[in-house]
Amino acid sequence: DSPALSWLEASGALPEGAEALLGSDLPEDASEAYAIRSLTRVRDAMAKGRTLVLYSMDVIYEALYDVLNQRYVRRRRDDGQIERMLRLAIGARSQLCTVAESFKLVVLVDCEQAFNQLDVPFLNRFEKQLVDPVELLNTADAKLFQDVKAWADLVAKEAGCELVAGGLSDTSLAALVMSRPGGTEE
Repeated sequence: DSPALSWLEASGALPEGAEALLGSDLPEDASEAYAIRSLTRVRDAMAKGRTLVLYSMDVIYEALYDVLNQRYVRRRRDDGQIERMLRLAIGARSQLCTVAESFKLVVLVDCEQAFNQLDVPFLNRFEKQLVDPVELLNTADAKLFQDVKAWADLVAKEAGCELVAGGLSDTSLAALVMSRPGGTEE
């Protein structure tokens, strides 16, 4: 489970109703049946114009190349309206799927995975952002973060170490501030 997804949700950076697909290392999650079920959810999000967040969904990334390339096919419907469509493909099978204007796809990957495991052509299809909880704090939470950080720095100094026991780094302190009940409300 990616902490970045929790940070994005807690900060309100993801729109209301955003959906997440989370993969795993389980053998069942590498099957073609799982990939097809996952692509069905991608297709539904595309058609309804929702934001979809993918994490550890390596099994379907290859099927999304036309989506990521924004290689739209435009087709005139019976009512005269033009609809945008994209091809989802798995193996030898492919399907044209409707894409609403408001559809957004967010792919979360760990830095190590991006540098060591994912194909460069896949990564080149994205705007890349480093998700840091410190940068996601609203004004009130940023003030609280500074107060908590000052306290943690004082405790660490008095204990003669760089970090407070438990490794309260800036990242973990910001995540702690974000995770408290009512943490993102101004």
